[in-house]
Amino acid sequence: MTGSAGYHSSQPESFSPNDKLIISIPLGYTYFIKPNNTIFEALNQSNWYSSKDSSVVFDNLPPLRKVVTEVNETYAQYGIITILNEFRITDLKLTVSIIGNCSVREQMYDIRQMLLKAFNPVIRSRIQVDRSIQHQLTDFLRQLSLYSGSSIYVTHDSYINVVGHRNQVKACENRIRLKIDDLNPQLFSDFLEVESTSLLPLIAGPGLANLKKLILDTHCNIYLPNLLPDLYYTAGSPTNSPASSKPKIFITGLRALVLEVKTTIADIIASIGKTPFMKQLSVLPLKREMLILERSRQQQKEEEHLETFDDLMYSTGCYIGIPPLGYKSDDNASGDLITFQGNSIEEVENAIDLFVDLLSGLYSTKSEFICSTADPDRPVDINKYLNFCDTLASNSNVAVSSTKYGPTYVVQTLGRSESTRVATNYLSQLGVYLGENVGRTTVQFQLELPNEERDFIAGKKNGKLVKIANTSSVSVQLLPFTDHNFLVELSGESLGDAVLGLELLEEELPKSITFNVPESFHRQIIGVGGQTVQTIMRKYNVFIKFSNSFELGDKPLDRQYLGQTANFGQGFVRKNNVIIKCPSKNQAQIPLARVELERIVEKVTQNSYTCCSVSLSEQQWRLLTSAKFNDLFNRGKRKPTNFITELEKHTNTYIEFPGLDTKNYKDFIALKIYGSENSPRIACNELSKLLPYCYEIRVRQTARFARLEAMKGNLSTLKLDELQLTFLNSVVVPLRMLFNAELHLASENGFDIVWIHYFPTSFGYPFTSFRSERPSIENQSQLTDAEGFQQLLSSVKQFLNDCQFEVVSEQAKDQNLTVDFIESHSRLEKENFTKPVEYSKHRRGSKNSGNAAGHRFQNATNPSVLANLANSNSTAALDMVHSHSQSSFGSFTVPPHGNQGQSQQNQTAGQSQSTNYEQTGFGKYWN
Repeated sequence: MTGSAGYHSSQPESFSPNDKLIISIPLGYTYFIKPNNTIFEALNQSNWYSSKDSSVVFDNLPPLRKVVTEVNETYAQYGIITILNEFRITDLKLTVSIIGNCSVREQMYDIRQMLLKAFNPVIRSRIQVDRSIQHQLTDFLRQLSLYSGSSIYVTHDSYINVVGHRNQVKACENRIRLKIDDLNPQLFSDFLEVESTSLLPLIAGPGLANLKKLILDTHCNIYLPNLLPDLYYTAGSPTNSPASSKPKIFITGLRALVLEVKTTIADIIASIGKTPFMKQLSVLPLKREMLILERSRQQQKEEEHLETFDDLMYSTGCYIGIPPLGYKSDDNASGDLITFQGNSIEEVENAIDLFVDLLSGLYSTKSEFICSTADPDRPVDINKYLNFCDTLASNSNVAVSSTKYGPTYVVQTLGRSESTRVATNYLSQLGVYLGENVGRTTVQFQLELPNEERDFIAGKKNGKLVKIANTSSVSVQLLPFTDHNFLVELSGESLGDAVLGLELLEEELPKSITFNVPESFHRQIIGVGGQTVQTIMRKYNVFIKFSNSFELGDKPLDRQYLGQTANFGQGFVRKNNVIIKCPSKNQAQIPLARVELERIVEKVTQNSYTCCSVSLSEQQWRLLTSAKFNDLFNRGKRKPTNFITELEKHTNTYIEFPGLDTKNYKDFIALKIYGSENSPRIACNELSKLLPYCYEIRVRQTARFARLEAMKGNLSTLKLDELQLTFLNSVVVPLRMLFNAELHLASENGFDIVWIHYFPTSFGYPFTSFRSERPSIENQSQLTDAEGFQQLLSSVKQFLNDCQFEVVSEQAKDQNLTVDFIESHSRLEKENFTKPVEYSKHRRGSKNSGNAAGHRFQNATNPSVLANLANSNSTAALDMVHSHSQSSFGSFTVPPHGNQGQSQQNQTAGQSQSTNYEQTGFGKYWN
């Protein structure tokens, strides 16, 4: 372990025959017991054995036993013995120890790599299946078990259980789900090959946002391949898949919708391009191995096989290339290189920060015990020495490398903070256990921290480090390590001093939370000259930093990407732009400081801000958030953006919108716009110019038209009749894919109506500037007469004609943007002091005198005020606002663009009504 743990060896270059080295590794024991009451089973019998209590068990011991036997035979000439300790497997603990002379250190390290390659945890996946189709799966499951080498059984609770190694289980899981879908005659399956698994997180997007939206919109199932097929070695190689086999994304659903999903994913891959943002991080090999082994132990407890690394990649939208367990780098000096690949600089840096946080939790320890003995060459009791190291590794969950040369014992460990403390307690008993008289002890701890925390750890003029050194009689050094990390090295002359110093150091380690506060609130929260936020910082002894999320990601990664920060559009996800940080000893104050910020946001919202609620049809919202629209929206921009971000930035407002992966059970989407003075009105005005255009086809009313309207609701249950399927396959999906157009069906004034929502860019019109005005209805004939638009119209009308729907009229149609303006109760009371009574605005819900009308947040009902404000993915937050807010409404009518004098005539004080925005021209777009 010397060198691997970051320490320089202080041991002699020549060794006596009595100098011993013991390497102990805590591997972790994983197993599954087959239940007795299975209704079907197809087992790989070579993997199962009967235990003493007659249970049938599948565990990860056989490959390890085989390798231990082989290395004991091969390396017997070097005097090396390898022992697999199975006595603690009832506690899910499994250790392997390698014993030899210090002179054969390299051979012992080779054995260690062979053992790690043989380690492969056993996992299980459970898939629920309907009882009615179980009998149709038996032959398939039996063949799948033979093909994959996994074991499959079905229990009485209607679950298919797949047991095996990670690669086997993941492959079987997808195949079983595909087979179940294939049994549904309405479902069609297809797949899309990708060049590498490294593209999967980039395709999925941060938090799987891209795929979640696709699943929500199309009701298709998307099955992803194993993200880390090379994490463990199998049969001597990282993966047993053919080298030429490319990973496949499987899609099942209605045929037309599967084609739509496949095309969309292909477009995403094309948008990613061949030059994703990449960066490498140097990591100590032993720390990488410990991260993987820790993950394996968690799998047995949680029965999950997608965690830690997988979750980290899918949450950040960034791929992390991790060498497999047992990998040995040719260049030991630089360590292992972890590759990070993402769609943007921000995603790459975020993934690196999270990975560095994992590394920061691993502590390296080097303890040196010099014994005073009359015979320094007296051989050590090897059985006691081995038992001590093995127990230390097993009970503490730390990797151990212990060397005895002459009268000196050097014990190095690597593990988590809590594991290191347990190991230190064991080390204090080394002399007593081995019958040695320990004369002098030196202890050294090392931990990695991000470079940006260097000043925080040191304190002003290194004051924190000086205090730790004086209090615990230790020395503390901050040493450079990598581009992202530095080392904190703490050394003491006794275990007691070193542990006390480590405790004091851990009290100074940074603890923080990050969350989102909309930019429009920052000025009021920070206060004049920063007085407000400084008061909070002093009160709770925390550090608070505000960032402008509009500017996040502007810094180029390196010269290779100069001039760009992303090659993919910005998702509709709020970015964390506030951090509250303090030393660990004060971490209890962080939630209190956050609540204080929430109260200020609440106060600003209540006293200074107005709010307007905007209703958009589902089709309008879908087009505004479509990838095609945002790709055009980002054309020529250095930093990716979207229309929500630009509206907020230009009007200094906050827009609350439902998450794109949130199921909408209504026909309309509610947007809430918050801002001071007239900012929400301005934002509504700008939003009205961005809305998609609309073309109306009126049809003579018939009962059959209701079946077309019901198609949307029937999609979720896949219960579509022939008319609905024809409409979906020949009209709805082709219009989406070819023209990025959406259809809205309704009945109105005795007619059945088809509204076609679209953007002019789909028909060859240029993507105009931000300040451009829309043409009037009369001037839109040039657009509607275009060849592409006529092709769209002919498709719709051909379907209506074929299905015997009589078209009565057709025309371009203005869109009415319905807006309700809401002002707080406190704001209105202030205005009423200076206004005549007859001009005061109507106050709704004033009977409840205990609550202020217009109160946006309710601490009594939801203590996390800011979470609801910043969480744009929760429709429940919108419902909470409607149910708890007591609001005052005002109204005005925005005139057709270009007629500014009309607004004053239409504005009415003291009335509660909706506002109609008349759209009369081409939309306003941003460059």
